[in-house]
Amino acid sequence: MNSLLDNILKNRRMLIVSLFILLIGIALLLIFMPRSHNQKPDDSSQTIRSPSPILSGPTNLPSTHPSVVTPLPFTGASLDLEFTDTEIKEIQEERELRHSSPYDGINFIIKYDDYADIFIVTLYAPKSQTRQQFEQWKDLTFPHIKQDRFIFQ
Repeated sequence: MNSLLDNILKNRRMLIVSLFILLIGIALLLIFMPRSHNQKPDDSSQTIRSPSPILSGPTNLPSTHPSVVTPLPFTGASLDLEFTDTEIKEIQEERELRHSSPYDGINFIIKYDDYADIFIVTLYAPKSQTRQQFEQWKDLTFPHIKQDRFIFQ
């Protein structure tokens, strides 16, 4: 029995160090463990909200029942506006060229400027010859796009 008591006293230091390490481990777990989502947040972390504005004027709220929609007054838009076939082709060709922009041709590059709503053509040297080649290409590929829709650089 005496030897058991001596053995416990010798290992007492080891027991105290082990308990101390265990307590530190539990404390670190509690500190770094993420909080569960169903806990209430601290009042200090909530933002202070200003009170809702008070509505003045009639207090009649619209009913939640569907009502008859009244037509809008005349807006100025022409309801019988029709495009000619050439105008429709021009619109379609411009849309096609816009969607393929930047178009890299053999002797030129075409870019579309959204802000100015115009096509910018960059001609390679010699510009007089490449402009003629561009004109031929445009007349064959996009014949309905007007020439004033292009700016040359």
